[in-house]
Amino acid sequence: VISSGGVMLYSRTLRLVKRFGDNTDFTDNNIYSAYETYRNPAGVAVGSHSVEDDRTLEAMDRTASLLQNRSQTPEQPELVWRDQELYLATMEYGKHLEQTILSEHRNHAAAHRLGLLQTDATSSAKSGADELQLFRFRNPGLVSFEIKGEMVGNQLDLVMQVSFGGFNSPEKRIKLVDLVDQFAVVLTAMPFVSVGTKAKAIAALKGFNQDDVKKVVPKAWDLASTEYEADWGYSFDHEGWSFSPPNTAITGFRRSHENNLYNLEAAKYRSTQFDEEECEYVNLSPALDNANSWGLCPDGYFFHGLNRGPWECKHIGCIEWGKCCRPKGAGRWGQCQIADWSTSFDDTGSSTCPFPYGLVGLYRSGTSGIQGIELAYCCELGVPTNTETNYYLSATEYAADWSSSFDSAGWSSADGFITGFHRSSGTELYYLETAFYRKPHEGWTCKHGDWSASLDHAGWSLCPEGYYIKALERSNNYNLHNVEKADCCKPNSAPEKWGPCYEEDWSYSFDQQHSDSKCKLPNTALVGLERDETDNLSGIKKGKCCQLPPATMGTQDFSVR
Repeated sequence: VISSGGVMLYSRTLRLVKRFGDNTDFTDNNIYSAYETYRNPAGVAVGSHSVEDDRTLEAMDRTASLLQNRSQTPEQPELVWRDQELYLATMEYGKHLEQTILSEHRNHAAAHRLGLLQTDATSSAKSGADELQLFRFRNPGLVSFEIKGEMVGNQLDLVMQVSFGGFNSPEKRIKLVDLVDQFAVVLTAMPFVSVGTKAKAIAALKGFNQDDVKKVVPKAWDLASTEYEADWGYSFDHEGWSFSPPNTAITGFRRSHENNLYNLEAAKYRSTQFDEEECEYVNLSPALDNANSWGLCPDGYFFHGLNRGPWECKHIGCIEWGKCCRPKGAGRWGQCQIADWSTSFDDTGSSTCPFPYGLVGLYRSGTSGIQGIELAYCCELGVPTNTETNYYLSATEYAADWSSSFDSAGWSSADGFITGFHRSSGTELYYLETAFYRKPHEGWTCKHGDWSASLDHAGWSLCPEGYYIKALERSNNYNLHNVEKADCCKPNSAPEKWGPCYEEDWSYSFDQQHSDSKCKLPNTALVGLERDETDNLSGIKKGKCCQLPPATMGTQDFSVR
């Protein structure tokens, strides 16, 4: 980590690991048996590899073992980079030492900014493109001076220059630290690391893009921390498009005092920190024309602009199209959450996604004015296409036919995690005809949820934490309380925690004939049902929908009203 004035300007975390090649399984060729009694630890084993085998006391020559492994599999590299976190910023000091961050980049964007990140640290100081300026302080005037901190390869230099009028002194460059030298000192203090391994590690650090070291894969991509505002005061008063600048993601909006569409005055945005993007256009009219519905970008994409209809059209449904973009090469969204704008968007002011999330979806309630935008779906910038940080459900939604199985006592199941239901013309249980579901990316582990008591009265019936509904069991009669159990499942390797959760309002849809009631957000599945006092299908009022989790995350609950 390199900091100036308490501000971090450069941080790089690398994990260097040993590769032992192929054929490292526990087979007869790789292990030997030993027979040990209480005498062996005491050092009085009997015989030479006979009845009481003292081979368990023999020390392993680490250096010899590594050399042997290298000779057996010469095509395998000895050391590889397995992980990387990278942060890069440029800061300028003002005349009174006030600090201004001019730019900042993380992970892949930082590596992109640095080229391939590393040059040979043993080379002499260079100029031009090979120098990276971390900070600068300039004192103006007739007699002025400038101090800069620059990275050249693995070396941090302090560069100074004095000026008098139009005359400049030569630059004086002072070497402050060489990161490779510092790393070598640390390695030297580790007695369990062989000499050969130390040499290999230092060589790799000097230029980790060598042929015998794997290419670093970034863990995640981030939006820039600084949030800006695009003025839509004129463009959104008229029919047509309003955008944020290229290579940015919209993070929220600012509205003025009335509730007409033209009172949406500005879009908040953050830079994606990339130079290339790919975009798609999404028809938002079907979603924003109707109450209690979501208008969403495709998975991995973020709002970059909105298209509105004629000026005389003043309600939310007049937002007709969305332009959604993502950095070229980005994959699916990272972690997502729901931001509650039900209060902030009711009045003058700004409503935004929290950092580092960008805007990917809008939810409208029954109100048609802009105050009807109640929730925002906010996601992290997509991870690289070869990296996944979340557990995912299939993009395709399937339908399981329950028209026969749910007509009588027993289990009705889906080949995945249930996302909703279709009911037909009546209110008895056997009119629940279809279960919609999405498939997880791996096998699943299940638990039974006993709903025999909770579904007998008004309130919630839920799966255990971290589990999603896959099947329902009903008894002989046809009332809602005859749903006795739920088969609740999770991906095998997933933690027993849900991702962010919210409640879908099904009070209207489940009260209608031939209607669908679903979890509408991507990567979400059903974890519970809420009923009222009505003891039939019309009594189902809400579904609790949760995302599949990332590796570690607590739960968040938001009510959709």
